[in-house]
Amino acid sequence: MDIKRLLLIIIIIFSAIIVNAQQVTNVKSFQTGNAITIEYTLTGAKFNQKFNVSLYLSLDGGKTFQGPLSAVSGDVGDDVKAGTHKIFWDPYKDVNSLEGDVIFTVKAEVIQERVRRNFFVHYSGNYSLRNAGYTSPLGLSIGQIGKMGWYLSARMNSSAFKKAQYEYDGVKIVDYNEILYYEYDNLYQYPSFEAIGGITAQLNWNLFLYFGAGYGYQKYFAHINEFDYISNDLVRESYVNYQGHSSSGVVAEAGLIIKAKSLSFSAGYSTLAFTYSGIVFSIGFNI
Repeated sequence: MDIKRLLLIIIIIFSAIIVNAQQVTNVKSFQTGNAITIEYTLTGAKFNQKFNVSLYLSLDGGKTFQGPLSAVSGDVGDDVKAGTHKIFWDPYKDVNSLEGDVIFTVKAEVIQERVRRNFFVHYSGNYSLRNAGYTSPLGLSIGQIGKMGWYLSARMNSSAFKKAQYEYDGVKIVDYNEILYYEYDNLYQYPSFEAIGGITAQLNWNLFLYFGAGYGYQKYFAHINEFDYISNDLVRESYVNYQGHSSSGVVAEAGLIIKAKSLSFSAGYSTLAFTYSGIVFSIGFNI
């Protein structure tokens, strides 16, 4: 068979290619010297899927097929990933003639790749967008990443467990029964704490989504000095909780975890009582 005859058959093939699997699209063919090049696109694959690709030939309009064809090279076999690819076929090594109603079909069998699970341990923190005083730089997150995983996280600042001796309702200190007088000195504390649990979901090999919920609080303490009425001596120092500025309740957060070999880090957004927000961050090791 001469080149002109082969070229004519290529034109027929181009107009009659069948797409046989849902993952195979945009199939095209053209002549490259004495060989036939078949171009195709694999779509719909998940991050952990690759394909075993094979090429088949029909000389009777698709009633019967020969194959898989063996005289092929390029993007064929059991290690083909999603994207646009090419198969090169030498027709004279597989068939004696290309006479007839010629049709190609490209088949792609899905191969699932194993997804490895990793435990992680992270230093974590939360930068408060409400007031820098509520920023919680002392935190720890542990969890597991894989197709689906989990995590636990706790964050706080240095005054997280400080207690207030009195309560202020916006008008006065409601529970002050001491025979003393007090003065504010414009010193403040912002106790902040949150404990969260949630799940992780893998988006691709190195990128994970996380979201979770838990409990937290942000408190607003004003510092007062208490004095004796007679001697004016300082008796003690105390804190007053400003109820209208303190908040506690549900903490919700979401963000992304990026894995880089033995390290991983994350960034996300959190909200306390769906009122006060912060930027969450972490970095650590994968095990």
